[in-house]
Amino acid sequence: MAGKKILLGLGLILLLACALTLAYAFGFRIEPVVDAHWYDTIGWNLAQGKGFRLDPNVPLAEDWAIAVVGPAYSYFLAGIYAVFGHHIETVWILQSLLHALNALLVFLLARKTLPEAPERPWYALFAAALYGFNPDLIQIAAMLFSETLYLTVILVCAIGMASFLERPTLSTALGTSALLGFAILVRPVALVPFVLLLVLLALKKHWKWIPAAIAVAAVLIGLWTARNYSVYGRVVLLTAAGGYDLWVGNNPDSAGEQLVAPAINDYKETHGVLETDRHGAEEYVRYLVSDPADFLRLQAVKAAKFFSALRTSAWWFHLSGIARLLTFVVSAPFFVFYIVAGGAGLISAFRHGPAAARIAALLTLAVPAVVIPITVTSRLRYPMYPFLAVLCALAVFRFRRGEIPRRWFGFSLALIAVATAVDVLISAPQIPARILGLFS
Repeated sequence: MAGKKILLGLGLILLLACALTLAYAFGFRIEPVVDAHWYDTIGWNLAQGKGFRLDPNVPLAEDWAIAVVGPAYSYFLAGIYAVFGHHIETVWILQSLLHALNALLVFLLARKTLPEAPERPWYALFAAALYGFNPDLIQIAAMLFSETLYLTVILVCAIGMASFLERPTLSTALGTSALLGFAILVRPVALVPFVLLLVLLALKKHWKWIPAAIAVAAVLIGLWTARNYSVYGRVVLLTAAGGYDLWVGNNPDSAGEQLVAPAINDYKETHGVLETDRHGAEEYVRYLVSDPADFLRLQAVKAAKFFSALRTSAWWFHLSGIARLLTFVVSAPFFVFYIVAGGAGLISAFRHGPAAARIAALLTLAVPAVVIPITVTSRLRYPMYPFLAVLCALAVFRFRRGEIPRRWFGFSLALIAVATAVDVLISAPQIPARILGLFS
């Protein structure tokens, strides 16, 4: 009987998560702009056989398409458009299904993470609901951004790593490596989880499997790198956005966000994306070496903004009035709960395990470790959300058993309170306009 209730509850969560995402997508009908417009344009050009490009009327080597973060999402859109035509409604439907699938994957990962107990499936359902009903994740699935696809792949990889720790096999190692290679092509930040897989292979003393795992991922990435070399005559491993983003997020005039200084824009317009990518990396190193104190100050500012409860999904361009206010009212508490309970779960995972919980904790920490040194926006926090949902379930599970002290939750709450307070001080001049924006 309990098993049927679990399946019924899981089915209801997945159905509602999908329905809410579809309702949001078709309710707001968000047009692709900025990065989303680039993904959409490249995907449609690929579907028409015009190649990976933004403008078919300029030579391929001069096209700026290589500046998008990861090529795989554009190819994902190209496959959809090739089959169904250039209709973003189809993307909304498929990403709504992916969002529901991700909630299922969170449930499965939570089952591996939570200690053996009769109530374990119910807490896994709680984790799935925390993910599926997260307003930020519902919103991003209704837009043409790569996060939803990336979360699908990285969740499967996390389950693969957890399964490897339970029963190490070569097929699991290589399969997870191949998926991580694809994840890197979706978003290059997956390089960190790939390194984690190699560390797991070393810890399990499967030294001979490490070259094979590297080779599998290298083949996938190498195909794209070889294509880039044939087009541009230089090695572009994944994208020409890395050095540019480092420069945007790390310069004396930067606020640490994706707000591009006029001088950087002018350089990009004059020299093109490849040269800007190379020069941006140089400017990053120059800033670090010439003024390390100010560089560290900026990293602290970005850390505060990353963990601030004010940085919600309420500020997207398509929101206004009551929709923006409601988004803020729902989104901010979700993030606070994720950090407070998830932080306690993270501490518990490192202290008491099991191994799958430590994987979730490490994948959570990998996100700020990669994002904060570059640039900070609210949507760049999303890759840690599925793992925080799992860790929240672990924290509540162990707290109800008396295994987690209240001070662990207090520590996480203090982190987000300090970050938010610092963000208020930093952003004080913009706050009145932001408050008015909640009601207009």
